[in-house]
Amino acid sequence: MPPFSILEEHPLPLERESVKSLQDDHAQFAPEENGYLTVDELHSDYTEVAAEIRDWRAFKIPISGWEGLYLWNSYGGYGIRIRGEKDYTEKGLADILAIYSDEIPVSSDGLNKIIPFAEKHKNPILDGEKTATLRLGYPTITSGDTLTLTSEDGDEWATATCKSTFTSRADSAAQYLKLQNANHSAVHTEKPVSEILAPYYDQPVTPRTTVKGIVFTVEETS
Repeated sequence: MPPFSILEEHPLPLERESVKSLQDDHAQFAPEENGYLTVDELHSDYTEVAAEIRDWRAFKIPISGWEGLYLWNSYGGYGIRIRGEKDYTEKGLADILAIYSDEIPVSSDGLNKIIPFAEKHKNPILDGEKTATLRLGYPTITSGDTLTLTSEDGDEWATATCKSTFTSRADSAAQYLKLQNANHSAVHTEKPVSEILAPYYDQPVTPRTTVKGIVFTVEETS
């Protein structure tokens, strides 16, 4: 049997109820003693990143029965699971993914914390009128991270601190933004989040699409 399998969904669940079910059903977790992990906590605590460039990540999941190495494209929403771990080491994958590392800036910890924005969003962000972004992917960004804000061409124009993150379906994202007092167009319009995001992605964005919310504060401009 080939050591590769195609993934059409992220190997870790992205919905709150599915995350709870995993913890209820798997002996490695003890929610009755430690409480339930949130979606973001599960992805943060149980993702061991070997390498990352742009939208691709190589990682392991330290959960019994989930052995192997994973390649995941956060933009496209697809990936590969490699079970022959002894033949596909972390270093080998890191070397492969680092081929173009000189052209792709990453943060000091080796993880991509760079967020590009269309030009029309630059001034609202600098003026504090936009303090959050909704994205497909970006699973490594967590509260407290230093973010580099750039143009779509990669020109840096500000650094920011991530105040909080959340993961939700597109049709629930506006409510999460309101709960975190974040400024985003989704809070001030009746237009569905799926329609707001659709022009930025080549793949379909529906009300059920999982999105990552990133709330930030600008610290310094370039």
